[in-house]
Amino acid sequence: MIPTNLYLARICRQNIKSNG
Repeated sequence: MIPTNLYLARICRQNIKSNG
């Protein structure tokens, strides 16, 4: 199970990439 910190970081990164 990946830590919540890394999980959030991954989502944040993808979100930023999606937004540009």
